Amino acid sequence: MDFEELFAGPPGESGPERAARLAAARDILIELWEQSHTDEIAFLNAVYAAQLGGVAVLNGKVRALQPDRVRKAA
Repeated sequence: MDFEELFAGPPGESGPERAARLAAARDILIELWEQSHTDEIAFLNAVYAAQLGGVAVLNGKVRALQPDRVRKAA
């Protein structure tokens, strides 16, 4: 499974497959967001992952992406 598929999901996945994929994606997004405070590439990957998954907040552990920081990184 590649990065895009992890966050956007493959077509035709079952409920249990989706639940497992989303759990893994959540953990990876949290890790990327934590690393993003000192690593610009991790920040860009976190923004991209959130856009792919259509989320900015997961389980309250990842704060909403800050628009000013997103614009500066782009």
